[in-house]
Amino acid sequence: MSRWETYLALLAVVLASLSVVNIGGHPRPVLALAAIALLAFVGYARLRRQFTAKRTSQRTFDAYERALQIQEERERKYRGR
Repeated sequence: MSRWETYLALLAVVLASLSVVNIGGHPRPVLALAAIALLAFVGYARLRRQFTAKRTSQRTFDAYERALQIQEERERKYRGR
C-alpha cells in the first residue's frame, strides 16, 4: 500500500468517526458518504494497479540448481585470484 493510499484510508476513518459525532446537534451523513467514497477510490486504485502491473514470471530454482549456481559463482570468484 502506498503512502497516499494509507493517508486516504486514514482520512476515511476520521471522516467516518466524525460522522457519528453530533457536531452542532446534527448528524453528518455526508461525512460517512465521503468516507465510503474515499475507501472505494482507494480500492479501485489498488485493483487497477494490480491488473495493469506487468507480470514477469521469474524462473524459480530448486535447491539443487541453486547449490550449483553458488558453486559456480565461488569457482569463478576464486579462479580469478
